[in-house]
Amino acid sequence: MIKTIIFDYDGVVKKSQKLSLDIVDLYKISVEEYEKFIPRLKPIIEKFDKGFIAEEKFWMEFSDAMGKVMPEKCGERAKKMYKDKFVFFPEVIGLIEKLKSEGFRLSILSNMFPYQAEIIKEIHGCSLFDDLFFSCERGLKKPDLEFYELVIREMNVRSQESLFIDDKEENLLPAKKLGMKTVLAKNQEQIVKNIRAIIKSENKI
Repeated sequence: MIKTIIFDYDGVVKKSQKLSLDIVDLYKISVEEYEKFIPRLKPIIEKFDKGFIAEEKFWMEFSDAMGKVMPEKCGERAKKMYKDKFVFFPEVIGLIEKLKSEGFRLSILSNMFPYQAEIIKEIHGCSLFDDLFFSCERGLKKPDLEFYELVIREMNVRSQESLFIDDKEENLLPAKKLGMKTVLAKNQEQIVKNIRAIIKSENKI
């Protein structure tokens, strides 16, 4: 029986935003040029994802790794870009509201930069959820199995009674390993349909 539903955020609750497009805009470089730097940028991004470095240091290290001058007011501009492009999936929000009223425990498990998590809270983008597990606040990152184990432990729920939705297959694998039901998010109509189908099947509705 499904009692707990755990959502990724970008690409599930809201439209996904590609960091690469913001970087291209901030640094005035091409996507191809940015992609060349990805191998050396990954460790820096991971540290920021886990909240291990301050925002200013992140942008400094990020710029240095690309051999670029850090753009003026880089952090402020990145925040504005994220906020300006923020679009909820209305059908998913509608489902979340119904699930809340039906008594399901709802949680977020998402890899987030600190400023992204800050904006989501500012605009009350997590008000419908009972538990928040942002990577930048927990020092862990999907698809690390330890992150999923922490969620189950802190929520004090059974993984077999939990459903996890994410838009990346690699992030679903640890959840499956722990016995959770999963949904690979592709579009909002499919997300809603699949969640309802699993609840109907598991809860014998």
